[in-house]
Amino acid sequence: MPHPQAPTRRRLCGLLAAALLRPGPATASPEYLPEAEPQPQPFPMAPLAATLTLPPGIRPPVAAVAVLHDRLGPDPRAEPYIRHLLGAGLAAFEILDVAEPGEALVASLAALAADPRVDARRVGALGFGGGAAAALAPGLPLAARALLYPGCEGLARLPDGAWPGQPILLLHGGADTANRVEDCRGAAAALARAGAAVRRIEYRGASYAWDHPGFGLESRLLHPAPDGEGRVEVLPWPGLATISAGHVAGFFARELALPGGRGFTPN
Repeated sequence: MPHPQAPTRRRLCGLLAAALLRPGPATASPEYLPEAEPQPQPFPMAPLAATLTLPPGIRPPVAAVAVLHDRLGPDPRAEPYIRHLLGAGLAAFEILDVAEPGEALVASLAALAADPRVDARRVGALGFGGGAAAALAPGLPLAARALLYPGCEGLARLPDGAWPGQPILLLHGGADTANRVEDCRGAAAALARAGAAVRRIEYRGASYAWDHPGFGLESRLLHPAPDGEGRVEVLPWPGLATISAGHVAGFFARELALPGGRGFTPN
């Protein structure tokens, strides 16, 4: 017979549950502070328009990625990529002016180089469709570039040595009529001959701009081709958009990491 003062199994379980549910002292991750929510900040860059979103809880200066939209201008397509970049501890510099994307990128890089919150040595560029051509321009102070369905046929003839050792990620869909598989293979080979350290990812069955917002796989859109000639069919694929955003963020987190492999400096 148990001692009258001995706790029963039910009482022990109750005490354990109460201990587990009792609120303890507030704690915060050293990398991400709960009160620091990422908010896009208007960036003064007259006469151009842009926003800078800093990763929450990361001590500046931070690596940053300039985001160049497609020919129709800003749309929600960039949102999953920006979320993933912020989650990887990288700032997102979204260029909202698309009239002259090449000039906008040059001005953006100059503005970022003068901003003490950004490490000018660790700036990359992400381009969608027509914006990818601007992101690929040689001679820019970029540490890495990601090109999404850039119009691969137009990349077949590139100047030799234009991107010595430059990490370049090329993403395209296997069912994209504006970025045919054979053309994108040729573009990757041309980039390699031009000195780039290129990685190509082909998404089977994906159309042009698979990451464009839509209401499901049945929603078909027509979008200007990346070279501006005609229209190309778009079949939104939300699940794949999440995957490609993760590929892009992982690429930049690796290529823009601090020496020694640390991709960000926690508080």
